[in-house]
Amino acid sequence: METMDDASYHQLENIFIQGYREASDTMLYLRMAHIPFEIAVDDSPYYLQELRLSEKIIVGHVAPAFGSSMLVHQMLPHELVQPSTTCTFVYVNQSGIKEFSLKELYQIEVRENDSSYSH
Repeated sequence: METMDDASYHQLENIFIQGYREASDTMLYLRMAHIPFEIAVDDSPYYLQELRLSEKIIVGHVAPAFGSSMLVHQMLPHELVQPSTTCTFVYVNQSGIKEFSLKELYQIEVRENDSSYSH
């Protein structure tokens, strides 16, 4: 897979989440999306346990005021308030838990060249 910028990964993640929610067979969907059920991290196998979908809605911004220690709070206009959903893949082994974004998983796949995981 070629290198993607953050905006492209965000778009890919949105498409992945929409497809996952609509899939009649979510396990098959994960396979088709090349989501590894097992990965090697520091030469230890980790196994996919959970896919977390988290939604957030940013309704305003808070930033330091120019030349002051005070904070400035600005609400966003209605048309800019959009929900954003992210997915996190949770892998476990006897040593603990590792969490990865879709972008991180695809980077592991590229770096390991399909040799460190199985479906």
